[in-house]
Amino acid sequence: MRDSNERSDASAPLTTYVEIARRAQREWPLWGPNSGGGETVYLVDGRVYWVAYGDAAQTPSGAEEIVCVATPPEFVARYGAYDKVATVVADLKALVV
Repeated sequence: MRDSNERSDASAPLTTYVEIARRAQREWPLWGPNSGGGETVYLVDGRVYWVAYGDAAQTPSGAEEIVCVATPPEFVARYGAYDKVATVVADLKALVV
């Protein structure tokens, strides 16, 4: 019998913050957590997830929102010039090389 937390399709992107945070191999807090929210980037099974919550999320209630799902090279190409994620980009470049 399959555990209720086990995913049936391991190749599909994760869809909940809880799943992402639980399975993260690396994480980079960008800001927060605080009463206004926060943002964190996670590396899980070869995918990069950018998660925002609170004031940083676009959801009406400020619930966790997955802003981006990408492979490390895609993330670097898309966000490489953003100062906000400079440490994430440098670490991902080091992992891929």
